[in-house]
Amino acid sequence: MKFSEGCKSFEICTNCSSEPATTAHIPECLELTKQDLADNPLLVLDFLKVYDIMNLLGLAIPQNDHQARRRFVEWAQNEIAVVPDFHKRILFSEEAHFWLNGYVNKQNCRIWSEANPQVYVETPLHPEKLTVWCALWAGGIIGPYFFKNDEGHNVTVNGDRYRAMITNFFIPELNNHDVQELWFQQDGTTCHTARTTIDLLKDTFGDRLISRFGSVNWPPRSCDLTPLDYFLWGYVKSLVYADKPQTLDHLEDNIRRVIADIRPQMLEKVIENWTSRLDYIRASRGSPMPEIIFKSPSSVSWGKLSTTTTQPISRIGTLTSTFAGLKEDTCTKDSLAADQR
Repeated sequence: MKFSEGCKSFEICTNCSSEPATTAHIPECLELTKQDLADNPLLVLDFLKVYDIMNLLGLAIPQNDHQARRRFVEWAQNEIAVVPDFHKRILFSEEAHFWLNGYVNKQNCRIWSEANPQVYVETPLHPEKLTVWCALWAGGIIGPYFFKNDEGHNVTVNGDRYRAMITNFFIPELNNHDVQELWFQQDGTTCHTARTTIDLLKDTFGDRLISRFGSVNWPPRSCDLTPLDYFLWGYVKSLVYADKPQTLDHLEDNIRRVIADIRPQMLEKVIENWTSRLDYIRASRGSPMPEIIFKSPSSVSWGKLSTTTTQPISRIGTLTSTFAGLKEDTCTKDSLAADQR
């Protein structure tokens, strides 16, 4: 099997440069489990496409996904034709996990000795994590919101907690914006689409709801159309682990700081990139974007987005569509370069 993108193809694994680039070898070489791939459905190894990832998992992408994506793209482009800045009026939303240990890959841990040192590197069975929610649009970012229980302990999201977030955090934050002009997008996760949740959102947004069971259906398995997945989470995760946070409070402070520092000009570039993605998906008749990941945050050259690194992957956390698909002619080459100066 060849890993191909355009005129490029790889018969040899580009991580070890020795073994054939087979679907059996690649995950083993990068020390990725099927669960890692399932948790990150748009994770792409070098130039391996989404469909090959699904093959690795032994899954099949439903044929009607393409139809749903084409219908959504046609609807969005029709709206933009009538209202040119329509894409700037959509609040995209999503959650993400931030693991305290950053999913450090053991390829980065080496113990050198002439004899076997019999040294073991311990890792926690259940590493601590934060579950973070944000909404992003051309006008800014609402959030981050950290899911916690009544005792203040970090928890994951469920239907009750999601509705509590909408009622106690999201809707009050919307008072700072013109809600009459904004649409709200969410994916089809069960906790997002319970009847009580949809009713709650319709009370605020009316027919301006892009969601499963909303007035406009959000196509499943479309992380490549969600700015938080193709930009925000990867960007934030590339920065928040720089000072090696040792506590969840420290990690939470880092997340708040990085998100607060994102400039409006960067968000405008990200949202403009969304329209380019619509063009691609329409031209490819609903096919997923050929997303690209970088093997470590340090390998990114801000002036020229490059994937020619030989460094091993350092964190699974940074693999969640890290700047995925932000090609040189689209979203962040110039804006991110300017932001780093």
